[in-house]
Amino acid sequence: MNAKSLQHYCYPDNNASCLKILRKTEISVLLYVSAGTVTVVAVLGNLFVIVSISNFRQLHTPTNFFVLSLAVADFLSGFLILPTFMEVIDNCWYCTLVMHFVLTIWHRRIFYFLFLF
Repeated sequence: MNAKSLQHYCYPDNNASCLKILRKTEISVLLYVSAGTVTVVAVLGNLFVIVSISNFRQLHTPTNFFVLSLAVADFLSGFLILPTFMEVIDNCWYCTLVMHFVLTIWHRRIFYFLFLF
């Protein structure tokens, strides 16, 4: 077997595409666990801020309402966008990662402005 037959391309029909990175199972599991942990911490942390500010009257200040709107935007971002990052781990991500980053920023801005006003 030559080295050419062992190469895996992102798009198998097109030999001009980039080479696909094949990771060991342990590394893939570590990446999935890390991405899942970040997602859960982001969602639960922002949910804690939302519930705390909403339930306690002494926290109903203009500054905390601003923090609340940021927490709602980050909660929605973590709940809707971060789980899609797990798709990037095993796929060809050279473009997907950049697009994911841009979409995350735009979704956060949209969520922020929706809940700020």
